[in-house]
Amino acid sequence: MLTIDNLKKIEGKHIRDDWYVREVAVLTHNDTYFFGLHNVKSFGITDRCTIMLERNHIVQRSSTHPDTKAYFFICDSKRTNTCGTADWLADMDNILKVFADLIEREHIKP
Repeated sequence: MLTIDNLKKIEGKHIRDDWYVREVAVLTHNDTYFFGLHNVKSFGITDRCTIMLERNHIVQRSSTHPDTKAYFFICDSKRTNTCGTADWLADMDNILKVFADLIEREHIKP
């Protein structure tokens, strides 16, 4: 199971434009990390996006590379094709880049 040390440090970080990470939690009932992303303007929150990161891996097989353990992202309750390895996810900047990409591609606009 995926464990990311110091995950709470991502809380409050700027993602892009007016988007920020406002909530971080570990959900034990479905083994995911939960991230509440908010679009914050001067007059308040104008949009929200929920992203989860699965903590159980799926083995990615390739005929040219060794097997890897991939952890997939869920955006607004829909599983995406976006994933990363444990080493790659350990870098907070990589996670923030994924959040920016998912907001652009997968987020359901209000």
